[in-house]
Amino acid sequence: MPLAFFDLPQDPALCPGDALSAGHLRQLLRAALPDKGRHKAAGWFGQTDFLITRSHVDEDQDAYHDALFITLWKRWDFWIALPAHAPGRPLARAWARLRGAATPAAPDTLECQYRRHDGTGRPGPWLTLDAQAPPEALQACTEGWHGVLRYWRLAEAQRRAGRPLRARLHALLTPARVEALTRLPVFTGQRIDGWEGEAWACTLQPHPHGGRALRLDWRNGDGAPEDTRASYQIDLAEGAGTAHPPGLRISYRQRESDALELLPNDAVEHMDRLLRLFAAVERQPPDAQTADGPLPALPRTPPFAPHESDTEVFGPALTALSRDWQAAGRAHAAVVREHWAAQPEDGPPPLADPRGLHAAAVLHLARTVHALADAGLSERFHHRFAFAPGAYARHASRHGQRVHALRWQPDGSLLAWTDRCWRVSVDGLRITPAEGDPPLQDSPPRAALHGTAVHGDARGNLLGLAEDGRALWHHHVGGGAVLCIAPGPGDTLAVGTAGGTLALLRRAGGPDPCQYGTSRYAEARRILFWTDGPAPLAW
Repeated sequence: MPLAFFDLPQDPALCPGDALSAGHLRQLLRAALPDKGRHKAAGWFGQTDFLITRSHVDEDQDAYHDALFITLWKRWDFWIALPAHAPGRPLARAWARLRGAATPAAPDTLECQYRRHDGTGRPGPWLTLDAQAPPEALQACTEGWHGVLRYWRLAEAQRRAGRPLRARLHALLTPARVEALTRLPVFTGQRIDGWEGEAWACTLQPHPHGGRALRLDWRNGDGAPEDTRASYQIDLAEGAGTAHPPGLRISYRQRESDALELLPNDAVEHMDRLLRLFAAVERQPPDAQTADGPLPALPRTPPFAPHESDTEVFGPALTALSRDWQAAGRAHAAVVREHWAAQPEDGPPPLADPRGLHAAAVLHLARTVHALADAGLSERFHHRFAFAPGAYARHASRHGQRVHALRWQPDGSLLAWTDRCWRVSVDGLRITPAEGDPPLQDSPPRAALHGTAVHGDARGNLLGLAEDGRALWHHHVGGGAVLCIAPGPGDTLAVGTAGGTLALLRRAGGPDPCQYGTSRYAEARRILFWTDGPAPLAW
């Protein structure tokens, strides 16, 4: 479905009546160039671009008039100016002939020229646009003029209203959300079907030492692909103007052959389209189980000396993967926290966990580490590869065994019931079959801890409530619905889910940047009761 801008307000006070006149061109110059120190304003919409100039001589000694230059791509060029010595009113007569109205009595001191492009897009000679100009030239000039008026009426309406659309853009496009999207495996140039028919998204690193960037391409009209593929690019960098959200730089281009230009404040249609595209991209679900290649094996097996670094233990390839895994986790967790701050009643946003790219390979590595039964290696792995509930949500729903009851033991171990009873050791690394009478009823998905009521819900969330019912914090454990919660020794909390996961949480000094939550609980261990593995897995 093509994008329409009928819902965006326009300022009717700018050039009322739409006539192409000297008075209206002066109004347009004042709206586009209110600061006398600024001499040019350029923009584009569809297959039309324009340049508005004030009379000046630039640093290259090129002279400019108070004028408007309009290009209808590979069709027409128009130059409309307020000369110092006007040639009379031929344009007014031509305009009146086009509209079928009487010739204006007052002289309209505009100078207008045009040139037509041939079938290959090559422009012809400049000619005067007067009463003898071809009707198709007058019609094309009208088309371009009306488009420019709409562009600046939208901009003026936003300026007078305090730029609400720009505020929405700044609220939605945050560095955390953009970085999380750049790490999604789906954005490798594939088509996105959505509100505008055809669009593409991809991630890139524009410069060897630059940050990540998200590029959103969309079909801008009909014609050859190189002429109709427009782009918005969002770089994780310091912004370059008030149109740019903090920590981001937004640029755009009309076609692939054009250089990227910074998005200006007056580009209202582009801000609106960018908002819609970005929202559509966040809703696009990636294939969470698509890995980008085989994961390197552990270069060595235990034992390891305590003084050895993680790089020596895991090797450079796994260490690099760990950095990407943790960075993606922090970015995605930040998005979840932003979403909860804006809409605390909702669960995590639809944006998929970017760690899905490596989820299958990292799960294989987790099983390898667990099988080696080395406490030091397991601890290193746990800190290097935080469990990603969003990346494994589909896997948990397919293979998870419901953890429906929990019971702490006097020695600090924990009994957990799936289809049988399991004993989890104090350090959470050894999970063995146990003898234990099943509880008469399942443990409840709620508990009291240090004056806080902790409730679990069907989306895998924990909610901490004060005595008066106020929400104190959120914490997303994932793994399907929360089925049971059991407070343990000290500040430990055990949480069982329908997706076969058992999360052991311990109170820390502050929120864990890799966890989806605003609580002070950090994940000490995650036990996975999944049927596709030979035994329960301690992550």
